[in-house]
Amino acid sequence: MRYFEKVFDGQVLKWGVNGAELGGGKPTLLCLVSNETEAESCLSKLEPHCGEAQVTALILPGGILPETAVQSLVFEWQMTGIIDKCKLSLTASQSCADAAWRLISHLSHCFSAAAILGGHADPYEVRAAKFMPLKVYTFAGEGNVLADGKVLADAEKLVMSLRVTGSGNGGAHGDQP
Repeated sequence: MRYFEKVFDGQVLKWGVNGAELGGGKPTLLCLVSNETEAESCLSKLEPHCGEAQVTALILPGGILPETAVQSLVFEWQMTGIIDKCKLSLTASQSCADAAWRLISHLSHCFSAAAILGGHADPYEVRAAKFMPLKVYTFAGEGNVLADGKVLADAEKLVMSLRVTGSGNGGAHGDQP
């Protein structure tokens, strides 16, 4: 696995790919992970199922999302032709599910689809992704959480929030990682 680093908005972003650097304007799957071990595990599991698509693991230490830095990275990849800007999909390890929800809530225009394992987010913000093809896997008893003085809904309630807005997406599957 090869790792790359770049500074955006004062934040160091690190991502890993198997083989060469991303390139060629191919469809790309971006997987958010919290460390290098997860990166290697996710890439080994995802790549055999992605055909010609490029797969990269973006490392978010502790699952904390530097949102503007990630947006800058994705924008650079799109503008330089490294990825096909119409075919960028998002997924995440379970430890980074909250970050994935935040990305699709705030940057849904950057992604063509997403698959998320559990996680929590603001049910109103998530409605921005109502037209995005989305697959969500929920876990029993996950429940809501309080973070930064805000109640964040679990994945099941996030899917319900999307459906209330008329989204036909967000196919939820309970207890299936």
